[in-house]
Amino acid sequence: MYVLGFNAYLHDSAACIVKDGEVLAFAEEERFTRKKHTFEFPENAVRFCLDFAGIQLAEVAQVGFFWNPHKEILYKWVPFFRFMPYSLSLFKRNAAINPFMKRITSMLFAKKALFSLFDGSTKRTAPRFHFVDHHKAHAASCYLVSPFDEAAIFVADGYAEDNSTLMAYGRGSTIDRLETVRFPVSLGQLYGAITEYLGFKICNGEGKVMALASFGEPKYEDLFDRIVLPTNNGQYKFDFSYLGYQHYGLLKTVSDKFIRETAPIRKPESEFQQVYMDVAASLQQSLEKHYFRMLNVLYERTKCPNLCLAGGMVLNSVANGKILENTPFENVFIQPAANDAGSSLGAAMYLYHEHAENPRRVPLNHAYGGPSFTDEQVEAALAKSELGYRRSEAVEKETAKLIADGNIVGWFQGRMEFGPRALGNRSILADPRKAEMKDILNEKVKHRESFRPFAPSIKEERLSEYFESDDPAPYMLKVYRIRPEKLSVIPATAHVDGTGRVQSVSKEVNTRYYKLIDEFEKLTGVPVVVNTSFNVRGEPIVCTPEDAIKCFLSTHFDYLVMGDFIAKKPS
Repeated sequence: MYVLGFNAYLHDSAACIVKDGEVLAFAEEERFTRKKHTFEFPENAVRFCLDFAGIQLAEVAQVGFFWNPHKEILYKWVPFFRFMPYSLSLFKRNAAINPFMKRITSMLFAKKALFSLFDGSTKRTAPRFHFVDHHKAHAASCYLVSPFDEAAIFVADGYAEDNSTLMAYGRGSTIDRLETVRFPVSLGQLYGAITEYLGFKICNGEGKVMALASFGEPKYEDLFDRIVLPTNNGQYKFDFSYLGYQHYGLLKTVSDKFIRETAPIRKPESEFQQVYMDVAASLQQSLEKHYFRMLNVLYERTKCPNLCLAGGMVLNSVANGKILENTPFENVFIQPAANDAGSSLGAAMYLYHEHAENPRRVPLNHAYGGPSFTDEQVEAALAKSELGYRRSEAVEKETAKLIADGNIVGWFQGRMEFGPRALGNRSILADPRKAEMKDILNEKVKHRESFRPFAPSIKEERLSEYFESDDPAPYMLKVYRIRPEKLSVIPATAHVDGTGRVQSVSKEVNTRYYKLIDEFEKLTGVPVVVNTSFNVRGEPIVCTPEDAIKCFLSTHFDYLVMGDFIAKKPS
């Protein structure tokens, strides 16, 4: 039984194909179109999934779309009337209501768009199409591919059709809702509102705010305590006098009252004053406080030691790294594409378990679901370029030597990752022992803000030797404190607060990347390399050999390693 899931028209469009409960392929549309966070229909991602499975759309039994627009239409009028007359401003030209109506209309016709592009079906053989509630898709995306037979489930993002937060309990193949928080009350939307206030883009710059928070002090703790007011059963409410998104959408995300108590809205690309760092630190502290409070309530409701997480808010890796020390949970599974891209996976998994006669659970232990390329394809791309290249008989060993000698290397291997993190198949790698490497990567390679850190990739069994945790973090979604005695050993991976957003690498899951790190350790005694995504600022992670070559030629790093080939720029 084949099930296709996809998401579109909001952000991070993607598609996933599932066969008999096993995820075969999943990919994000941005990697094909080169438009970061694209909301367009994922034609390329759907085609890749069908081609990888070797089927036509007519052979798919069920199709799931990640959103229920009918439900949203019924609910969103409630906050609209609640916040009149301010909400009438949404009808202004170029205001949020116009994209909203366009989005809803596109979602209502998502089935027609799919069938018109992939016409290998007839009315008799066409798969059944379903709108799947957004938070059901998120919950399914983490629990139904987790290693647990039962788990507490927590989903949080900016907004869904009517909710912003879901607490649920999974057992076997069923998911039961326990508690929801209704939009416009939303910790995720609050984080996004302050992201816009700080001069970044919502649904894009939240990670920058998280990094910036380490440079500040929570001097506005009292302010955020007045904004977010906890109630019973893990619920909370907002003092909306400090916010603007409920009135004006993205036209104005915070109120004049918020600005009076902090500072004027920061202009994008302007210098960072300390006040903005302090606001970021206060926001992060508030998020963690209420995040952990809700998780503790969830544990009391379920008494289950296992926790599954999904939704854009749980990309907050700083908070995730503190869950075990702030809650009674013992095991945490975070779906690698916790953002909306992962809801395509969730829509497919939800429908499979709804409609299969004897559904089976197949845990997902990797994020490598995208396209791969043969050595012949790689060499053909290199031959068309101006690069000098050669084939290596020991590519991991030679690459480790290049990194140990101070070179920065683009590393392109196997199937492309799914989700926002590069996990050793589309990565740029460097030596963690050189403190100056962080500034070199930010300035000459990534062309991004100097305050943003880089991730350490470490052999899984050595994790607790370098970090103050032994809980595996394979998807780079947890931040751990680096042990004090190791800070001087891997300074390029250390953030200003002595932490690192770690990736633990398993030999069984990614053999080639593990072997590279192992070879680096043989040369240096350090089982860690710096890992950052293979892209430049404003672009998605590379997908094809041609993408990798283009990125390599436009940036200042030294070698490109694709498959068994090592390439160098012309002198």
